[in-house]
Parts: sequence; C-alpha cells; structure tokens
Amino acid sequence: MIITPEILPTASVVRAAAIMTDHETNLKIVDDLLALEKKPVNDWNVVYPALFNFLQTMVTELCASLKCASPDFFTIHFQGIQAQQASAYIMTNRTTQFHIGAELLKKYLVNHDPKKAHENYQALRWVVAHELGHLADPVFNMFARTYFVRNFIENACLFAFLFAGGNMILNNTSHALFVGMASFMIVKKIFLILLHRKFEYNADRISLQAVPGIELKVIEKTLRSMQNAIMPLCHMDTTTKLYRFVGVYFPALCNSSWYKKIVEMTFFYLHPSLNRRMKKLASCMLLQTKKN
Repeated sequence: MIITPEILPTASVVRAAAIMTDHETNLKIVDDLLALEKKPVNDWNVVYPALFNFLQTMVTELCASLKCASPDFFTIHFQGIQAQQASAYIMTNRTTQFHIGAELLKKYLVNHDPKKAHENYQALRWVVAHELGHLADPVFNMFARTYFVRNFIENACLFAFLFAGGNMILNNTSHALFVGMASFMIVKKIFLILLHRKFEYNADRISLQAVPGIELKVIEKTLRSMQNAIMPLCHMDTTTKLYRFVGVYFPALCNSSWYKKIVEMTFFYLHPSLNRRMKKLASCMLLQTKKN
C-alpha cells in the first residue's frame, strides 16, 4: 500500500524511556502502526497518538543529543525499499526530512521475545541516530549547501566539452572528446563514491554519541538485517535513474539476473562494506572508552 507522505507538526510527547519499558504502551504503538498501514488517514499524528509520540520523542531526543535541529518533515513508508530502512535528507531549500519504513519499525517493535525488547529498542534507536547523524555532519551539510554551485560547475564542464567537441569533430579529432568526457565522468564518479562513504563513516561515528553503551554486535546484526532486507528489493526501486531508463525503454530487462546484479552493485557501492564499517565503529568505540 502506498501512502501519500504526511507532514507532521511538532507535538508534546511522553519520554521515550517510559515507552521502552511500558509493555502496554508498546502494544498501543504497534496497534497504531498496523492500523495506519491497513487504512492510511490524514492527520494520523492525531488519530494514532501513541505511534506519533513514540517516533517524535525518539527523533527529538536524538537530535538534542546530536545538537542538530529536528527534521522539518516526517514520513512513514509502507512499500518498497523505503519500508525497510530509514533515511534523512537536506533539501535544496535547506529544509530537512526524515523517513522511516513501517517494516523496519515492526521488525524492532513487535517483540516476540521479551528478553530482546531492550536490544531491539537500542537497534532501532541506533538506525534513527545514524540517519540523523547525517543532518548533524558538517561535511554532509556543506555538500548539501553547495548543490547549486556543484550543478553549475558540472553543467559548465559539459558545455565546455560540447563546445570543444564541435571543433574536434571539424578537425577529425572527436576521439579526444570521447576520452575527455569519459575521464571526467569516471573521476566524478570516484569522487562521489569516496565522499558518500565518508558521509557513512561520519554518521556512524556521530551516532555513537546519541546511543551510548550500545554493543558492537547489535549494530552489526542490525546492519546485516537491513542489507538482507533491502538487497532483493533494490532492483524494483522506481525512483532510480537506471530504473526509469530501463523501465521505459527496455521493460523486459527489469527482471533479468544481470540487471538485478548491476542495480545491487550501484545501490550499495556508495556505502562502505559491512566489515569496514564495523572496524571503524570498533575504533571509535575504543577511542571513546579511552577518553572516558
């Protein structure tokens, strides 16, 4: 089921610590989530206050720990990749957005084993803290603020290539244009890969400030679970440029094995490998322990 993104206002809420230990409240949160998924409604923050209070409290408290402003927009997704993960964005108009998936929430809120309730809560809290960590990351903020500058430079370079290409074609040296454009695209892609991986490392490090005491094995288990849930769905993500191109011009290829493999590679290449992230996190935890 697809739901139109809701814009949620700020509301007074109960403390998250109480929600975590109150079994009855936890059941209300899950009931609200299942009811909203079954029948989306407008103003669901009013209709389902237990769910909204829980999410708003968690986000507000984590943002306070990370010393960043709370997101301007809050969206719950019920379908596709977004239903399995959380994400945060800084838009071109400087507003911020936080998105979280219903399947991700159910995974950590529906506690079949009471002994794992605290671990599940910590795992969910870390996922949210990691995404909010992007909003608290000065490097990520600087990258977002320079969008129009970067876009202008990229278009200027493209115009220069096209202008030079006219002369090269007239002089029968168009192969040099191809080499130049290919080199530019490769360098740009490598730069973006390294930069996005830097964003992930920074968000991992920053998130530890908001979720002190979380065990490394809990983070690893959480990341692996999210990756396993997302990978089978990533080739169906209609928001990607690759899907829009292939889906329009070569729809029959969308279910081919090679296409799925390419999409998996392009979807995950912006993130460091799980082993690298865990090593970085272990180093950050050790450094924090020494400081304390």
